[in-house]
Amino acid sequence: MAMGNAKKQAVRVAAAQDEPLRVRGWRMAGNVALLLALWLIGVMCIQVVGRRGYASLAPGQRAPATVVAAYDFDCVNLPVTELLRQQAADAVTPVFALPSGSLQAARRGMEKALAEEAGPLRHASEDEKLLAALRDSLTDIWLEGILAPAEQDSAPHGPMPHSQIDILHSLENGTPSVRTVQRDDLLTPEKARAAFAEAAQRRLGKAGGDISLHELEDLVKPILRPNLEYDEAATQARRLEAQNRVEPVMITVREGTTLMEEGSTVTPQTVEYISKHNRKLVEKESPTDRRLKRGGDAALMLIVLVICTGWLRSTQPGVYTRSRRKGLLILLALLALLQASLFRWLSTDLYWIPPWLAPFAITITLPSMLAALMMGPAAALAVGLWSGLATALIFERSFELLLLGVGGSVLAVALLRNVRKRSQVMRAGLAVGLLEGVVALALAALYLYMKKTFLIQVATGIGSGVLSALLALLILPFLEWMFQHTTDITLLELTDMGHPLLQRLAIEAPGTFHHSLMVGALAQAAAARIQANSLLVLVCAYFHDIGKLTKPEFFVENQRGGENPHDGLAPSMSALVIQSHVKEGLTLAKRYKLPLVVSDAITMHHGTSLTSYFYQVARRALKDAGMAEDGGLEHSFRYDGPRPTSREQAIVMLADTVEAASRSLEKPTPNRIEEMVTALFRDKLLDGQLDTSPLTLAELHQIQESFVSGLTNILHGRNPYPRENPSAQSATGAVPQPPAAAPAGAGTGSLGVSG
Repeated sequence: MAMGNAKKQAVRVAAAQDEPLRVRGWRMAGNVALLLALWLIGVMCIQVVGRRGYASLAPGQRAPATVVAAYDFDCVNLPVTELLRQQAADAVTPVFALPSGSLQAARRGMEKALAEEAGPLRHASEDEKLLAALRDSLTDIWLEGILAPAEQDSAPHGPMPHSQIDILHSLENGTPSVRTVQRDDLLTPEKARAAFAEAAQRRLGKAGGDISLHELEDLVKPILRPNLEYDEAATQARRLEAQNRVEPVMITVREGTTLMEEGSTVTPQTVEYISKHNRKLVEKESPTDRRLKRGGDAALMLIVLVICTGWLRSTQPGVYTRSRRKGLLILLALLALLQASLFRWLSTDLYWIPPWLAPFAITITLPSMLAALMMGPAAALAVGLWSGLATALIFERSFELLLLGVGGSVLAVALLRNVRKRSQVMRAGLAVGLLEGVVALALAALYLYMKKTFLIQVATGIGSGVLSALLALLILPFLEWMFQHTTDITLLELTDMGHPLLQRLAIEAPGTFHHSLMVGALAQAAAARIQANSLLVLVCAYFHDIGKLTKPEFFVENQRGGENPHDGLAPSMSALVIQSHVKEGLTLAKRYKLPLVVSDAITMHHGTSLTSYFYQVARRALKDAGMAEDGGLEHSFRYDGPRPTSREQAIVMLADTVEAASRSLEKPTPNRIEEMVTALFRDKLLDGQLDTSPLTLAELHQIQESFVSGLTNILHGRNPYPRENPSAQSATGAVPQPPAAAPAGAGTGSLGVSG
């Protein structure tokens, strides 16, 4: 499947160069249709959630302007309504709970005390009738409820002005029971012991027992203690229910009434006045004014979209030619619109978020963070500009949101360049949150917010920035899977040498493993030289030859002397075995769920190049047999491809070729290395292997220089160590040189085998 995707990509790149004008026109029309659809959705968001008047005033701030009522309107009288609701809450009877298990504990305590007593009380513990009479008396008194004397006139929540309380307890069958008692009728521990003694003496007299009141009181003195506990949760629930039953008190504000004076302190009633007045203004708009206003909002939204689209097109040419990138951009733009509409609805319609807090609660930098992680700085800045402007329009052209959206996105993009750790994303979110705190400080100085309001805005802004980073990390894997995109964070995880495939390569094919490491070092340096994705190049280099794990002994870098398995094979069969490592690598990549870009590197790192060694052997065999060369002979010795379609994949191909060839280079002096690299680059160009890659000749020259420098450093020689025995030296005093190492390509020694 990965090979199929790579071939399709190569076909698309080749076809784009000769794309007919009609096809370009259709594609442009499709792009325009997508932008118009996005614009219409943005206009709908403004119309749906922007009908109600929005007032971002905070109680305690300085009024920014004087507002006079233009129409009569009704609103809630907040002070009177709050007073009535407080009175309703105060009238609620407090609830005290009687723990269900406490009665059983009291019974066990009484029985234990009886067992330790002597005389009549000891006799009562042995007589079942007398014991039952004591138990019943204790139960009756216990369920009456015992309250500490200090709580007769006050409770843990404050003074107890009520003449009665509700006692909540569970019956023995588990059914809850609520009983209302007069406060004066509540038993104190002292009254409870006296009442128990009287009730017990009555029952004992009927059962034939005779125990004095004093003895009975002493018996339960350590047992009959306060057993009522103030149930604050139940009481508060009742109070809230009572408050909700109070209908708001409405008042009518007449036209011409001053709702707010500039410089005065804003109160909750002022916020209520301005909010209801703004809604009245919206309702009283004439159809013409309403259409003009909607048209203006739509025009501003269109201008914002054109600015963002044009700026992105100018900074990233060809960004709209890839369907997946277009889909991701549209999705991020929709995310910005939807979250802005959601927070506007929560703030204006449901009042879950105060309007003065909503700008700091929106995770406005989330789309730009996702764009920075997946598409780069240019796309992220465009998405951030769209998020800030579109959100500001949805909140009725809010300057604060424009500043938070654009400024936060620029800061996030600056901190998310070359992300290598997830902690960098969290630090970027914290930095955005601190920026929102600075904006809150500036607004507090401008509008004289109360200290509490300012601190809440700062805390919310920091939390919003951190939440944006956290959501970006949570959403990122889903977007990677959805759009078949691999971020640098995922690539960094693949550079871990503990990866199962790399561990297998190091053990089963050590020569290939070392070759992959060298290719990675060369390719990464070259990619950094031309400002390509060096991390992507490194990961592709590590995994490009994993297919050799199937038959490692057929590749020269893994042969440790002895019999060469290619000696008994025909050249065509040897070439087939060598070429099969591409398909085997794709199978392993699919099994280990490697990203698509890594699978593409496996298919493209040879392109359609020739396994020249076995091709030359086959040609020589035909010539020795006196047969003419078949026109399809060369094709059968070429890899299936496709050729590289990106700068990174082309760098991996060139690094693989150069590193393999350097193994058979004798006396690797800088001049010889440069001649070898130049010849290999010329051969790849003439063979058409770089025709589908976007590399320029200037970039190829920089890559060539990087390879020459890297190989010169890798293959540098060492001065021999002097021997301990001076007699081993020549008469002239020269230190004998060690024998030259056998070339890495000895045996089968071909580029097609070792690469």
